[in-house]
Amino acid sequence: IFIIGDSYGHLELSEYNRICGDNDGTPPVLNLNAEYKNGMFVKKFLKDYGDLVTGCHDISDGGLLLALAELCISNKKGMKIKLPKNTKKLKEWFFGEDQSRYLLVLNSTDDLKRIAKKNKVKISEVAIVENTDNFIVEDNFKIPIKKLIKYNNSWYKKFVDV
Repeated sequence: IFIIGDSYGHLELSEYNRICGDNDGTPPVLNLNAEYKNGMFVKKFLKDYGDLVTGCHDISDGGLLLALAELCISNKKGMKIKLPKNTKKLKEWFFGEDQSRYLLVLNSTDDLKRIAKKNKVKISEVAIVENTDNFIVEDNFKIPIKKLIKYNNSWYKKFVDV
């Protein structure tokens, strides 16, 4: 599983900060050139190499960790999330709501790396789909997908009933 686009760790006005009671700050900067470039890259990659792609998801409210959890929930497949080299900013990496980012799930990675380099699009490998029933964050925690689904459904029911 790869991130397409740059991750800066923008937490101001994020869902993470809102849940923590911090509603101050500014939204992340929207770079229309990056949005267009990354969006068109994903669109073209899906068109030309769709047989390699097993999933695609935007990264928006909640950041990377929520987007990865949503992939697990919708596909009922486990994954192991790789931690970035700079583990001092995990909160920002997991929950930052930077713009112009997408997740691509592939069954082969060589073409993506080559084409991204050619198009000057930043990509980073963030997780591996595994034959497991768990959502795993490397060396930190794991949670069964059934529990993720249960939490998601209970939250949604409370949201709809409000």
